[in-house]
Amino acid sequence: MSIYLENYPGALQPRRTPFDDEGEPREPVVFIYMTNRYEGRWSYLMPLGFEREHDPINHIGMGYTQLWILQKLRAVHPRPGAQKKLRKAHAPQLPSFEEGVVRDDFIALFHVLREPGGLPADHNDHVGARRKLADAIEFAQTCADHAQRRVVVAKLIHDWTWH
Repeated sequence: MSIYLENYPGALQPRRTPFDDEGEPREPVVFIYMTNRYEGRWSYLMPLGFEREHDPINHIGMGYTQLWILQKLRAVHPRPGAQKKLRKAHAPQLPSFEEGVVRDDFIALFHVLREPGGLPADHNDHVGARRKLADAIEFAQTCADHAQRRVVVAKLIHDWTWH
């Protein structure tokens, strides 16, 4: 099985991941991200409101902790010439969340998720969130440059839990 939900209906054509097109999307698009899964945890981009026709509960089996529908705001790619992955001791020390953020705040935050890696141990895609979009974009660029991976900034618009 793939990291992406290959058979989930409603994907825009041609199929694109949230990371493929750098910058802001031309039209509003959303995607699914699920925690506590290695395979099948991401969807391809879909139109806003897709869940009215394709309810995730009818198409995704049990086995996740959180199922999020996120609106893509911006994809950030590593800058050319950005420093390659640093040893942990030299990595930027940025907190995942700003001080005082609690789980109940997640719907109001701008979330930063990195492109999934290919190793089972590399499944922590959600790297953090910020209260302000500009801060989330800056955080995303730092993450992209450091990890040499594409990153997406998104707004959580729906949160299903424990299925």
